[in-house]
Amino acid sequence: MNGGYVGKVLDVDLSNRKITAMELPEESVLRKFNGGYGLGLKYLMDQAKPGIRPFDSNCPLIFFTGPLTATAAPAATNLTAVSINGDNQYTAGRSHTHGFTAVNLKQAGYDGIIITGHCAEEPLYLLVTNDKVELKSAKHLWGQDTYATQDLLANENGFKSPGSVSVMAIGPAGENLVEGAMICNDRHHSLSHSGMGTIMGSKRLKAIVVSGKKGQMPLAQPERFKKIIKKWRSVVLDESVAALLTKGGIPKSDMQGLKDMALLVHNNFSGEPFPEYAVGMSKNAIKPQPCWGCPIGCPYRIEILHGPEKGFVAYPCGGAENLEGVGSNLGIADPGTNHVLLDMCDRYGLESGHVGCAIGVAIEAYKKGILTKKDTDGLEMEFGNADTMRKLIKKIAYKEGIGELLGKGSKRVADILGVSGSAVHIKGSGMNCHDWRSGWGTLLGQVVGTGSGWLSGGCDTFGNEPSVGYVEKLPPDDWRGQPASIKVTSDYKIWAADCAGMCWFGVWGVKGGAELVAEAISAATGWDFSKDEGLKVGARVITMERVFALQRGLTPEDDYMLSERLFEPPKYGPVKGKSIKPFLEGMVREYYDLRGWDRKTGKPWRSTLDALDLGYLSEKIWGEKC
Repeated sequence: MNGGYVGKVLDVDLSNRKITAMELPEESVLRKFNGGYGLGLKYLMDQAKPGIRPFDSNCPLIFFTGPLTATAAPAATNLTAVSINGDNQYTAGRSHTHGFTAVNLKQAGYDGIIITGHCAEEPLYLLVTNDKVELKSAKHLWGQDTYATQDLLANENGFKSPGSVSVMAIGPAGENLVEGAMICNDRHHSLSHSGMGTIMGSKRLKAIVVSGKKGQMPLAQPERFKKIIKKWRSVVLDESVAALLTKGGIPKSDMQGLKDMALLVHNNFSGEPFPEYAVGMSKNAIKPQPCWGCPIGCPYRIEILHGPEKGFVAYPCGGAENLEGVGSNLGIADPGTNHVLLDMCDRYGLESGHVGCAIGVAIEAYKKGILTKKDTDGLEMEFGNADTMRKLIKKIAYKEGIGELLGKGSKRVADILGVSGSAVHIKGSGMNCHDWRSGWGTLLGQVVGTGSGWLSGGCDTFGNEPSVGYVEKLPPDDWRGQPASIKVTSDYKIWAADCAGMCWFGVWGVKGGAELVAEAISAATGWDFSKDEGLKVGARVITMERVFALQRGLTPEDDYMLSERLFEPPKYGPVKGKSIKPFLEGMVREYYDLRGWDRKTGKPWRSTLDALDLGYLSEKIWGEKC
C-alpha cells in the first residue's frame, strides 16, 4: 500500500476455526468508502443478504479502521463495528470505540476484521499480534465481567505495559444475549450502540485481543502530512465541541452545560431535572485518561471523595449520555451513586441509556398498577431508589426474574406492558441519552438515522459546523433550515469521523475541519483527495444504509412516527412547552428532497444512486429497469 492503509483484512470463520488474511479492495473502492463505517457497510451489504438476521451464524460482525487511524492526526483512534442492528434487527448497525484498540490492530498489520460463524463446542477468543493470529479457548473466561476479562487476557498473553495490548470483551449481558449489550475495551471505552455485544455473544466469542508493534503508519507524503497535522492540532480545541470535553471536562463542569441547554434527562424523560443533580461531581478526584495520541483527554478516572460511595473508583468514557442513562434518567442525584451504577453497566457490558430507559418504562408501569411486587421480585419500583437500581441492573445482565423482561429494551418492554407512550427509542434502538426535544435539528439527525446513535449533531445544540458553512448556531425550536443542516453535517460526520478513522471530537466544530481531513487523507495516501470528494463519501454511505434498511422493510413512518414521550413538549429550557410533532413529518420529507430521495417513499432516486456510483443498487429497491 502507498500509505494510509496497512493492506490486510482478517477473515475469521468461527464455525470452522479458520482464519484468512485477505487483501484490501482496490484503490477505487477505498476512495469511494475510505474505511471505517463506509468500508464495513460495503462488506455487510455484500455478505448479509435480505433474510439474514443479526444472530444468525452467517451474519458478519465487522470491525474497520480508517486511513487516518493510528496516524498523528488528533484523535485518530476510531474503530467502527458494523453488522445488522442487534436491537431493531433491520437497519445497518454502527458503533464506534476509541482508546488504543484501533491503533493496536493497525500496528499489528490489519485494517479490519470480519467475523462469521458460531462455535458451539466452547466459547473462544481471538488473539491478533504481529507474529500470530489464532483462536483460543475462552471457557475459563465465560462469566467474567468486561474488566476482569481484559485484565486476565492481558496477563495470560504476557502483556504488562499499559497500551501495549487492547482487549475487546463482552460481559455477562453479551453472553446471555441481552438486548443492548456492549463490547467494552481499554477499560474506558465501548462499542455501545446497535447491540454489538449481543451479536458477539451469539457467536460465542468472548473477546478479541490485539497488540501491534509496527510503529509509525506508512505515509505517502510524510513531510506534507506533518505540516497538516501541526495546523490541525493548533485549532482542534479552538471553540470546538472538544473544547467542552478536554481534560475530563464532563465531570469537572458538574454537567452544567447540559442543564443550561435543557438537554439533561430526568425520570425517563418525564420531568424537569432536579437542581441537585451532579452538584459536587467536580469535588471528587478526576484524572483525564487520554486515548492514544489524543490532545483532548475526555475519558477520566474518578475517585469518589464524599458521600455514601466514598473511596469508589470508576473509569468512564468522556461523554455524558452514559451518566444520564442510569443517573438523572432514573432519579439518581448523588455523583458517587451515579458512578457506581454506571460502573456496574460497564462491567456487565450493558449500555446505560438502553438499560435506564427500559427500567424507566417499568417504573411508570408499576406506578399505574400494571406491574406489582409479584412481578418485580418484590422490588419497590421508584425513581431515585439506588438499591433497586443496583438489583435491576444485575437482574438484566443475567436475565433473572424481572430482568428477563427489562433486557428486551424500552420499546419492547413498553409494547408488552401496554404503555408504548412511555418508551424512549429511535427505530426500536436505545437513543443517545440526552433530551433532544430541546434541539429540533439534533433530534431530526437522530430520527432519520438507523437507530445506531449519532448521524449528525446538527447545528442547534452543541455547536455550529463552520467547515461546511454553518458559522452560527440555529434556533433549537425552529424547523426552518434544520433539514439542510442535517444533510450537510451528516455527510461531514459520517465521512470525516466514521470513515476516515477519526474520533468525532477531533473534527466536530473544528474550523477548517473538512479541509484538514481531506488534505490529511491526500498526504497519507498520495491521492488528490478533496473536501467535496469526502462529503460525497458521506452521502454515498448514508444512501447505502438507507437502501439496506429499505430492503428489510423501512418506511417513512419509521422516521417521523416517534414515541409519544419524544413528542411531549420539554418542561424547561429554551424549547419549553413546544413540541416538534406538528413539523417533524415535513422536516423528514424535506430532508428526503435534499438527499435526492423520493419524497413519498424515502427511496433514493435512480439518478441519485448513479451520481453516487451506486447504480448497481437500483434494482434492490426499484425492481428491474424499464
